[in-house]
Amino acid sequence: MKNKVGEAAGPSRLKITPELIAAFRRAVGAHEGPQDEAPPTLMTMLRSGEFELFRRFEIPLSALLHAEQSYTYAEAIRAGDELEFETRLAQAVSKRGARGEMHFLTLETSVEALRGAGKVPIGTCRSVIVVRQEAKGREGAR
Repeated sequence: MKNKVGEAAGPSRLKITPELIAAFRRAVGAHEGPQDEAPPTLMTMLRSGEFELFRRFEIPLSALLHAEQSYTYAEAIRAGDELEFETRLAQAVSKRGARGEMHFLTLETSVEALRGAGKVPIGTCRSVIVVRQEAKGREGAR
């Protein structure tokens, strides 16, 4: 996997509507704060690039374990924003376990809002994913 570090999916775009913010607020139980401002974890919705990279790397979803999720924030997401985001494989570390090899993939999604004539940095989503590859000859190996 180390040879895949730096590969990216995107850029992709998502228009942030008041309805999208309201639906997300209801889903996560976020009733406080300005109603035209998205809860910070709305950036979780921007993980499509991760799944594009899994497809490109031919990693079956059944082999994945989501280990960690973190965010950095620079600016609030607001109704009317059009977000542009791109996901890249930032790091790949392999380790051998008792049941086979495991790859620890760090995926980073950079998010910007298209506002006026420019782009405003919004933040970064960081996911650590474990890809399990069971040793050949063991039950359940593919």
